[in-house]
Amino acid sequence: MSKHIPLVGIANKAVAPPGECWSDSKFWIERAKRMGYEKAIPWKDEEDVLEDICRSMGKTLKEMREELPGGYCYEPKKTKAYEEEGFHTPSGKVELYSESLERMGLPPLPVPYQEPAISPITRPELFKEYPLFCIAAARVEEYEHTWARNIPSLRRRVPDPLVEIHPKDAEKNGIEGGQWCVIESPQGWIKMKAKVTSDMMEGVVAMPHGWGGECNVNRLTSDEEPGPVVGAAQFRGFACRVKKIDE
Repeated sequence: MSKHIPLVGIANKAVAPPGECWSDSKFWIERAKRMGYEKAIPWKDEEDVLEDICRSMGKTLKEMREELPGGYCYEPKKTKAYEEEGFHTPSGKVELYSESLERMGLPPLPVPYQEPAISPITRPELFKEYPLFCIAAARVEEYEHTWARNIPSLRRRVPDPLVEIHPKDAEKNGIEGGQWCVIESPQGWIKMKAKVTSDMMEGVVAMPHGWGGECNVNRLTSDEEPGPVVGAAQFRGFACRVKKIDE
């Protein structure tokens, strides 16, 4: 739960779980029972787990369900907490000069814009072979990460993964809208259907994440050259090329 939103609520079940689906709490309770650890856990079932959580806040599960449908605020919301607690910095203040970064050998003051490790400017030789810049992990309204692709009504709306490409880039590569394509990077390749659209900037393609198998965008990414400050790799932007699949 967020430190800034001290609220807890009960989400009542709308439908019965399909097939043999179990909640996390039921799974672990039943697993403990079958492994002979029943006496080591304090709960008998899911309701017991929820009751225990409510009890820790001085409430009952019945109260939460019937009297507090909007949730229970277990701690008064504090505004401007920084006036008393300060900020999460060594000095407790807003730091324009970061001694923490300085100790790491990094610039302690904000610096002008810097090109990412992989871009047409920093790696021109790479972009000669892979001339398109890919924006990966685009969101699709119908799906949440890897979820919901097995729901027929949503799958009818978005049946296939789509790589969005500018008309001029599509023409250069002989690609038409709705055609399956191969997207390649120095790390690997995947397949997606082309969506030719002028919404994309020329020289840039975008594709969603969350699809599996030969459509998994993670096959194109690399964990090399992580950022010097937070150590994150450039998973969402990299060099690629797009080719049509000859029938």
